Amino acid sequence: MDVVDDTLAHVVAQSQRYPYFIQLWGDALWQRHLASGATAIAREDAEAVQPTVAARVANYHQRRFAELESEGLVPVAAAVARLFVDRDAVSASNQDVDAALAASGTDDAGERYAKREALNRRGYVWRPPCQQAPFRWHAGIPSLMTHVLKEAAPVGPVVQACRWFGGSGSVAPIYGRGASPWRLPGSNAAARASR
Repeated sequence: MDVVDDTLAHVVAQSQRYPYFIQLWGDALWQRHLASGATAIAREDAEAVQPTVAARVANYHQRRFAELESEGLVPVAAAVARLFVDRDAVSASNQDVDAALAASGTDDAGERYAKREALNRRGYVWRPPCQQAPFRWHAGIPSLMTHVLKEAAPVGPVVQACRWFGGSGSVAPIYGRGASPWRLPGSNAAARASR
């Protein structure tokens, strides 16, 4: 099996070098190869499977966001994501991550440590093993951080969805934080807490 031209570089760049995303690309390209019987994988093949891979990545992002949400980590995850995304940073110092957590409303140093470790266990951020001080944290999945920022962003009227009150026929728009058009507005814990 041959890989033509810059196809491999395209796939690696699109995967952000994240192993699971590389597997998604490999599976989609292999399935296309089996269906077509071609002897090589070309850039056109990668472009043809990109919507399938993008849908799987979006599903993965939604599942990971739901995990962060269920553990109450969305505010701190968003603060850390802002640190990486706003700076377009590959890594951040322990002090910068700590300051981002403090800015998210996590005032107690012990609580900041616990939240940082929870993000580490989730693979949201990671630190190379046996790293010597000064410690540097790395983004686990940069595209997940971007997704978290989009989901956790304060919004005005979510969608033109309405809630009926007491059978009176009156309606009111639903407001909240982190709601998105593909998820019911009331399903977001942060949105419920802000009402």
